[in-house]
Amino acid sequence: MLDTQDKTEKWLADVLLHDIKVIHDWCDNKVDPSIKTLFAISMILEVDVGDIYIFLHDIKAPVYKERINIDASDFVIHRLWPDVYSHIAFKDKEIRDKANMAIQEIRTNGTLDKIYKEYETYLKLQ
Repeated sequence: MLDTQDKTEKWLADVLLHDIKVIHDWCDNKVDPSIKTLFAISMILEVDVGDIYIFLHDIKAPVYKERINIDASDFVIHRLWPDVYSHIAFKDKEIRDKANMAIQEIRTNGTLDKIYKEYETYLKLQ
């Protein structure tokens, strides 16, 4: 990731106040940085790792189009692993039953398929 932004291991070591050997070991996948450090690095490099569906939903917010004029096509999405669809678990039977009814309704009326098709183009490797 550093080389795609014309950054060096030394640069990152200086920014994070870490020894260059530590950074080198991270880059060579010999050792993993802590989660806090990974988040710091992602902020420094302006890289966001997260749920693709949440990103695609959030990027549609008016603030992105109106104020800063960006949308999902302005980003390159790298699929790190295959899609895994979420699961929901409910302790409360009444809430579970209501959720099941709502899910069944959007499956039956085609809304769920429309949602998946809408985002299909964004999910393909670029």
